[in-house]
Amino acid sequence: MQSVHYHGVAVYLVEDSTAIRSRMAEMVEQCHARVVGEAETADDAIAGIRSAAPDIVLLDLHLRQGGGLDVLRALGRKRPRPVFIVVTNDPTDGYRKACMAAGATEFLDKSHEFMRIPQIIADAAEHPLTQQ
Repeated sequence: MQSVHYHGVAVYLVEDSTAIRSRMAEMVEQCHARVVGEAETADDAIAGIRSAAPDIVLLDLHLRQGGGLDVLRALGRKRPRPVFIVVTNDPTDGYRKACMAAGATEFLDKSHEFMRIPQIIADAAEHPLTQQ
């Protein structure tokens, strides 16, 4: 089986739980992509994403200060736009619709869909989803 490396895929992590953020970083590294920044608050995420210009943002919906929707509203329409993958323990239809309308590409339930992250990164590497 051929080994595929996604070194060109830059991923930014936005998560206020250190343990979950560490797990996300491990998943990114397993995909041979690279973490280009991390943030725990919406304001730090907005500044960091603007600076790092990642291909993919793994974005927690609820943060200690602000939330994923704040980040999406600030950056979801910028061009070029990273792929925003919202992850949450609160996967209600209302949040899903609001996130998708604000620019999210994916909306994942941490309890049931968290392990889809590596496949989404692999798919983005093979077929870039970044909106121009």
